[in-house]
Amino acid sequence: MLWNALTRPASTESALWFAAAAGMAGVAVGGLAGCWWTLSGTVIFWSALLVLWWRDSDRHPWETGLVLLLTLCYWGTFLLSRDLVQVSDYILNSDTARYLEEARAWTAHPRHAGFVVITFPLVCLSKLGQSLAGWPWLGREAIYLQCSLAGALAMAMMFRVLIRASVERLTALTTSTAFGFSLVIWAVSSVVETFILSVLLLLFLIVELRRFLRTGSGIHMMNAALISFLALGISLENIYHLALYMFTLAWRVGWMREGVRWSHAVIYPLVAVGGVLALIWVQSAMIGPGYWRSPWGDRLHDAPATNLVEHLDHFATPYGGFALRGPSSWSGTAYRSFVAAIIAQPTQKSMTYGTRLDSRQALGGSNVPYLLLLAILTVTAMIGFREQIRRVQGTGFLVALLLLVVLVRHFAMAGFAPRQGVLFSPPSILALWILLALGVSGFSAARGTRRIARLGPVALLIMVILLFVTNLFYLLRIQLP
Repeated sequence: MLWNALTRPASTESALWFAAAAGMAGVAVGGLAGCWWTLSGTVIFWSALLVLWWRDSDRHPWETGLVLLLTLCYWGTFLLSRDLVQVSDYILNSDTARYLEEARAWTAHPRHAGFVVITFPLVCLSKLGQSLAGWPWLGREAIYLQCSLAGALAMAMMFRVLIRASVERLTALTTSTAFGFSLVIWAVSSVVETFILSVLLLLFLIVELRRFLRTGSGIHMMNAALISFLALGISLENIYHLALYMFTLAWRVGWMREGVRWSHAVIYPLVAVGGVLALIWVQSAMIGPGYWRSPWGDRLHDAPATNLVEHLDHFATPYGGFALRGPSSWSGTAYRSFVAAIIAQPTQKSMTYGTRLDSRQALGGSNVPYLLLLAILTVTAMIGFREQIRRVQGTGFLVALLLLVVLVRHFAMAGFAPRQGVLFSPPSILALWILLALGVSGFSAARGTRRIARLGPVALLIMVILLFVTNLFYLLRIQLP
């Protein structure tokens, strides 16, 4: 009976999510002592994610080849310019240099307590590569390869989410490719950053929330909680997962008129938030008072941070702290998130990309064809939403959930770091492309649009070509002396 329970799909997935969580927690704690066994924790973490992706019944035969090809594409983007990538803030203000320095010092900090599952193998693999084959770069490249794999899996998971929503295969593929070649997605998948792994976990969460909405199963609730625990370990910015889960509960009660157990409202935050707080507490006990310090924020205060609340407050200080800003901040955040983060602005330097953008530049250069295509896709999507929601059960919830992602993220970025909207935009970009795919699919299936049914897919294909050429040119150009 135990074997039968463990081999049921939902039980097996739960075991895999527990394994991924244990792998991350093991590395986050054991790695601080410089343990070589952190390699095993990282292997367990990635093995669990890969098995979860591989065993899905919606996986297509060619998907594996696409993931491998895209992983190599991302990994090779800056392969010949690693010194540039490791200059602080060089690639769209990314923190690659800091993550590598922390890995070499076997240390961590509370905002990304679990991201060490990616970075801590650096020293071990570098020593192993040097001793076995004279390859001191093995650890460094293994970290870049992990982020590239996360980006490729995110594109594959997005395709799978769209197929499950009954989006036509060609539309799903072109939209997923447009997402994969969006500037910031391409960039953060090619360096060492938390954002692309957060997006991958968001996609897994969307799948589990839809299953939980349909079944009300405690297993899917626990899976969602473990995914959010992993996401919060990777970055505390993923705290918005709580809003997505509470929205799912509200939808199940208010819209579907289904009951919800009190445990569903308690266990999820206990596992997700309580788990990561416990992880942070253990790390702080092992590292000491220096764990809470924020070098760029502490200098603006009388004393360094001594706990999590002070750490987050000091971290926010250089950005001006959270505030309800004016309309210019909201429009600027929208421009950074949905224009500059998707298609490269050729006149912008890499190190200051995002911080010196001006929304008045939106109608310049390559933005014109991009905005024209985006307008066509938006109009067709608005027309097609009603048909897609009527035709495919569960689409209404998915649309509402994605709109919530956009609103919560936009509110947070506009209020906290309006000039960092490019780097923080991946979840919003993901939501945008999925929403466009859903609407375009409904537009193609609607009766009154049969004569122009291919308008959306053709616009998506042209968009893919435009993004690939423009963004590839920019990413190659910034590597030149």
